[in-house]
Amino acid sequence: MPSGPLEPFVPTAADPWDRDRAAHLARRAGFGASARELAALVDRGFESAVATFVDFEESDPAFDTLAHETGGAIGDVADDERPGQPLIENVRLWWIFRMVHTRAPLREKLTLLWHDHFACQENEELRATLMLEQNRLFRRHAAGSFRELLHGVARDPAMLMYLDNRINVAAHPNENWARELMELFTLGVDRYTQRDVVEVARCFTGWTTEDDASTAFVFRPERHDPRDKVVLGKTITGRSGADGVEEGHEVLDHLLTREESAPFVARKIARWFHDDQPDEELVDALAGVLRASDWSVRETVRALFRSRAFHDPARRFTFRRTPVDWIASTARSLGVWNVHALRPESTTRAMGMHLFRPPSVAGWDLGPAWANAAAALARRDFAEQLSRAAHAHARPFGAPALDLDALVRGARGGRSIVRAIAARLLLAPLSPEREAAVAEAVDGVSAGGHARVRAALRALVGASESGLA
Repeated sequence: MPSGPLEPFVPTAADPWDRDRAAHLARRAGFGASARELAALVDRGFESAVATFVDFEESDPAFDTLAHETGGAIGDVADDERPGQPLIENVRLWWIFRMVHTRAPLREKLTLLWHDHFACQENEELRATLMLEQNRLFRRHAAGSFRELLHGVARDPAMLMYLDNRINVAAHPNENWARELMELFTLGVDRYTQRDVVEVARCFTGWTTEDDASTAFVFRPERHDPRDKVVLGKTITGRSGADGVEEGHEVLDHLLTREESAPFVARKIARWFHDDQPDEELVDALAGVLRASDWSVRETVRALFRSRAFHDPARRFTFRRTPVDWIASTARSLGVWNVHALRPESTTRAMGMHLFRPPSVAGWDLGPAWANAAAALARRDFAEQLSRAAHAHARPFGAPALDLDALVRGARGGRSIVRAIAARLLLAPLSPEREAAVAEAVDGVSAGGHARVRAALRALVGASESGLA
C-alpha cells in the first residue's frame, strides 16, 4: 500500500466515505451528479465509487442512440456515414452535448485534457473532419496507455498538418513537430538542445498524408533521411525503404525513457484534476505510477482519486473549472437535455475557451486564468439565458427547456428554493451568509409561477461558486 502523497484514503467510522466526499469525486472526476447518482456513489462504498468513474466501458451505445435521435447539429456529427464535411460549430455542440449525456464522464474529461495537451487549432486548411478524427483518437486512448496515445498523435493527420510534418522531407527538414514533441508533449522546456531538434526532425522525415484532406497516415520512404541520427545521446540507426518509419517510433519510445517525461505528464494530469499548482511530491508519486504501470493513464488517475490527498476536505471548491467543464457541469446538474439549443460554444468562447481553437500549441492556461471580468460577464449572461428557458417535464430537443418543478420539488420560500438548486448545482450548501443573501433576493420577487425559481437560477448559475470544484 503506497504511503506519502498517494497514501490511500481508508474510510473509518470517524472519517467516513460520505456524501461530501462522493460529491467532491463527482465534481473533479466527472461533471457533477444527480441526487440519485450521488446516493448511489455513497452506497457503493469508496473503492467501488472510484471504479465507477475510472473503469468505464469503451463504448457508449446509449449516447450514440441519443445523438442520432436528437438529429440536427448533433445527429449530423454522430452519423459517420453522412457525406460531406461536418461544420466545426456542430462538432463543438456535439462534444459538449456528449459531456452532458455520456455515461463515462471521466473519458470526456480526459479527452479534453488531451485536446489541451496536444493542442491543434482548426482553420481553413485544418478542417473539421480532421479535428473530429483527432477528437476520436483522444477518446479511444483517453485512459489507456500514454505511450500508445503519443504514437497515435505522431501519425495523426491533424497534427501532421498543424505542425508541418506533412512537408518534412530529407532535403529540407521541418523542425516544428520535433520541437513541440519534446518541449510541450513529453519533456518540457530546456530539456533538449537545438541539435536534438534537428535530429528528431530528420527521424520523422517522410511522415505525411495522402493529401490535405486525407484522414489517413502514410510514410513516404523517398522523402526520408536514411542516415544515422543522435537524439539526446542515443544513436538512432538510419533505415531506408519502408523500415524508415521505425526511426520515428524509436524516438517516441526513447523520449518516454527520459527521467523528465513521466513527471511532465504526471504534472499535467495533477493540474487537470487536483491543483493548478500541484505539490512536487505528489507529481513525483504519480510519475512513479505512470512508470510502474507502463504509462497507464487509468491507473494513474485511479491512484490520484484513491489518495487521502485528493479527499482532503481542504481541497473542496479550491479548483477553478475550465469554461467547458463549467458549462457541461451546469447543464448536467440541472437536467438541461437540449444544452446545444443554448449555443454553449458562444459562452465558452466569451469565457476564453473555444474548443478546437486553443490560443496556441501550448493549449490553454489553467486555474487563475479563468478568473477575469470577461468570464464573469459571460457566466452571468449564460445564467440569464438559462433562467429564461421554457418549463417542460419532457425532454425536448428544440428550444431550451428545464423542468423547474423537478429542480425545487417541495420547496416553498426563497431559502428552500436556494438550498434545492445549490444542492444540485454545487452538490453542497452555500455558506450561511451567502444563502441568506440570495434567499432574500429570491423572496423579493413578487411575480407568481416559477419566477422565484428563475431568480434563484440566475443568482446561482451566474455566481462565482458555480465555477469552482
